[in-house]
Amino acid sequence: MTCKYLLHGKYALCGVVQGLMTPSLLETYSYCTSDDPSRCPLYQRYEKTGERVPLEAAAILSEAAGRESGRRTALRKSGSRVEAEALPFKLTTA
Repeated sequence: MTCKYLLHGKYALCGVVQGLMTPSLLETYSYCTSDDPSRCPLYQRYEKTGERVPLEAAAILSEAAGRESGRRTALRKSGSRVEAEALPFKLTTA
């Protein structure tokens, strides 16, 4: 089930973040398109506070979640170059 806050368009965007944030490939597979997108730290924070997450805080939450869950695998390391080429504007401000 796709996350209800994932916005589809030319680029996929996270709708709970202030500004424009394209989820990484790892985040997309782990949270956005997983069977349980409510595990996402951005989703959880938005549901708890009802306020969109500032872009800087979203980057910190996403990185911390990756470290805590041990998701820094070879997929993330090898996928970073591919991801950078496919999504050159991962984090931008409005």
